[in-house]
Amino acid sequence: MSIKNKRAMEGGMWWIIIGAIVAIIVAGVILYIVKGGLSAGKENIDVLASCKSRGGECKLSCPSGQDGFYKYGDCAKNNEYCCIPKT
Repeated sequence: MSIKNKRAMEGGMWWIIIGAIVAIIVAGVILYIVKGGLSAGKENIDVLASCKSRGGECKLSCPSGQDGFYKYGDCAKNNEYCCIPKT
């Protein structure tokens, strides 16, 4: 093996190491962004899934003219129905 080829292989090894470091940094940044996005998404889903955001109230039983959904949204804590007026 000539000296020129040996130096080229050593230079190529440095590019592989630098590329791996850059890939790890990029993966860390993407993970940080996605992690923050998922926690914000869970809060939004909880708000949208609440009984009050759907125009209902938590009750032990629903009167006629209302649809009852058992353990829906925030009513699940007290084992109540989410009573939403029929449209």
